[in-house]
Amino acid sequence: MIAYDGEQALEFLTEFKFKPDVIFLDLNIPKFDGFQVLERSCATYSSPVIVLTSSSNPADNRRAFALGAREYIVKPTELDRYLKVVSDALTRWTADATRRLI
Repeated sequence: MIAYDGEQALEFLTEFKFKPDVIFLDLNIPKFDGFQVLERSCATYSSPVIVLTSSSNPADNRRAFALGAREYIVKPTELDRYLKVVSDALTRWTADATRRLI
């Protein structure tokens, strides 16, 4: 499922009770930014949140982890590299979710 802004993401998680295995979250999204989504969702949901963002700012990195992000990935500019980091993250976190179910 894809949310196109922070408001929609929170709606999926709260009103519709959607429970994803993993959440990829950009910090720079409309309506509620990624930090606001983290603040409002991480305390309530156990799904790992992977921040996938263009920000290489160390303060953003620290804040994301402080708010409950499990991983922080700076988006590569090349498409092949981007697809690889997303695929690798999915492998890491969905494998972890599978292990929790066993």
